[in-house]
Amino acid sequence: MNKLKQIWSHLNDLKYRYLTPRGRRDNLWRKTFNKAKLAELQAKVHSVLSVDDHPEYPVNVGEGRGIVICGGGVPLFSTGLVVVKLLRQHGCNLPIEWCYADSGELPQDAINSLEAIDGVRCVNLDEVPAYKGINKRGFQIKPMAICASSFQEVLFIDSDDLPIRDPSYLFETPEYQKTGALIWKDFWQFKVGDCFTAPDKKVCLHRLLGIEAPEIGEFEFESGQLLINKAKHKKGMQMCLYMSLQSKDYHELSYGDKDCYALSFRATGEDYSLIEKSPGIVGKVSGNDEFEGYGMIQHDPAGRQTWIHMTIQAFDTKEGEWNAWVDSGAWVYIKHDPLCIGVRDQPNKAQALTDEIRRTQIIATDIWNEILNDYNAVFKTFNP
Repeated sequence: MNKLKQIWSHLNDLKYRYLTPRGRRDNLWRKTFNKAKLAELQAKVHSVLSVDDHPEYPVNVGEGRGIVICGGGVPLFSTGLVVVKLLRQHGCNLPIEWCYADSGELPQDAINSLEAIDGVRCVNLDEVPAYKGINKRGFQIKPMAICASSFQEVLFIDSDDLPIRDPSYLFETPEYQKTGALIWKDFWQFKVGDCFTAPDKKVCLHRLLGIEAPEIGEFEFESGQLLINKAKHKKGMQMCLYMSLQSKDYHELSYGDKDCYALSFRATGEDYSLIEKSPGIVGKVSGNDEFEGYGMIQHDPAGRQTWIHMTIQAFDTKEGEWNAWVDSGAWVYIKHDPLCIGVRDQPNKAQALTDEIRRTQIIATDIWNEILNDYNAVFKTFNP
């Protein structure tokens, strides 16, 4: 039986490596990554870890609690606006810092419309000296925004991550209070193996940071929402910032920033709390009786549904667009596609939407229609 499992695992690895866009991209990357490159990056990581307050990678510890959101361009501005208005409708009164890459990403009319919402302040990260002239239009903007934020305790929320309820209570959960960091799981699991032979190059991040390789079945991490106390995780966030400012080398290994937080905390010996429940999927049962997932459902430490992260399809208001969900305990098949990731499951595992998801869908749809009616003139001020 073990032999059959090994053969099956090997066949899946071959399928991943040669039949999926992500796997083929990994193969191209391996042609330029060798032991000399690994040693060079390891030396740089060691030099950053050896300094507590590295002047090139400043972390503003800040004070108080607040929410950080990043967004520029019409798509992220519009969906992020849904998130902000949804937070306020849920009764969340935490101050919000909306961070953007540079003056070309968010026009003044958009800034004015955001700051007209009570408690929202826009932050141009290009005005942060350490970030001046550095490309911030990508996943790297997220650690930059967290580190530059005026808040000590940061709840970071992606601009396509719909809160199901007021998330303010997460700051008071025992899990967060104990470690100063809440991290959520992704759909994927780390693949194990040597840095140069494993089917997934992400294993190299562990080698670079000098931490133990992932165990079989260990989940990767997701950064659609993060809760971090920078006073407790200053050195870990310094490591995250270093990897963001050198994103060409590091984010290529992890497909963005998502694994950098937890792995940086491991490298610096800082504890974090991992949400135990794996993500579910929200979507619909289509006409051919297949479940098609559009986004992930994330939970709080008690296992309650707390977020709908629209990672796979942007928010849509079509009637009945979401009509089902699949719990995290269900087997999930990830279909790779050159343009997007479609999540499918056997339809008998799909369940009717919970009242909480349905209520969030209704409120978010109303907000979306309001934005389409009221912000049309603002949309036209964005660069094409």
